[in-house]
Amino acid sequence: RNIASHGYLVIALEHEDGSGCYAQTQDGTQIYYTRPDDTPYSREKVLKFRGPMLDHRVGEVTRAMDYIFACEKDSSNHATNTRMKGEHDNASLFDPLLEQVLSMADTNVGISLIGHSFGAATMALVTQRLAPSSSSSSSKASPNITSVAFLDPWAFSLPDEVLSKGIQQTPVLSIFSESWTKSPELSHVLHLLQSSDNAQQNCFWAPSTVHASVADSSGWLPGFLTRRIGLRGGEKRHEIHRVVAQVCAGHVHTSLVSSSSISSPGLNDENGDGRGMKKKYSSLSSLLHHVIFRRKTLSKDLLQPYSLK
Repeated sequence: RNIASHGYLVIALEHEDGSGCYAQTQDGTQIYYTRPDDTPYSREKVLKFRGPMLDHRVGEVTRAMDYIFACEKDSSNHATNTRMKGEHDNASLFDPLLEQVLSMADTNVGISLIGHSFGAATMALVTQRLAPSSSSSSSKASPNITSVAFLDPWAFSLPDEVLSKGIQQTPVLSIFSESWTKSPELSHVLHLLQSSDNAQQNCFWAPSTVHASVADSSGWLPGFLTRRIGLRGGEKRHEIHRVVAQVCAGHVHTSLVSSSSISSPGLNDENGDGRGMKKKYSSLSSLLHHVIFRRKTLSKDLLQPYSLK
């Protein structure tokens, strides 16, 4: 809701790959958590078990993006939507109200991806696979991914070739919980980010937080319970959610500004009229410095720069 309050259309996917505790398909099929076998935990085991899940998730994200862009292409007569319905057996997948909302979105400026943990690994793979390639023979244009944000990325689940390739030409924001900076799997996170363009200047960590601090469970469960079962660290309730969402919104906005002539009221506009923002905050790092360290509503103790070296 915080990111949406800045004027962005936010879509949260419910993945049906078995990695979550529960999901339900359009036809009512119930999908429960798929447990790995009892063999010892290892990277080889994780890659083998999570690989198909990642492929499934990438497909879900790609289809969702195709749907979004198709709804925007022809909002006047819904010709595109009718064509898409004909390609699926179940026309009920297409919600008229959702199509109406999507038809009003300006998708020409692109789309931003944000993910937490396994979701961050998913978004890294989506960004790589949909990156424009001059050698591609496909006639289908790739969606314009203007930025990606990783919250405690579970890079341990990604193959070495994905880590070595990194994220190129797409602005990357990374935010770690304190517990993630002490994880025995941190080297894989560093491998991914060190292989990416400009990841160092947009990397932060949140003191006194745990991996689940930015998950929704720490927001709706009772406060005493979230700390007792390790879903929340020493941070104030809801505070880290607000700050992370605000910084992600700033990342989305500055990425759009740097790639176009967009100038709209929002997070980094003190006057609320959108004037002079591109000139004043020409880089993401300068905007984040403004958001984190200068605005009275945020404490500089909540997020601090993190070195990838």
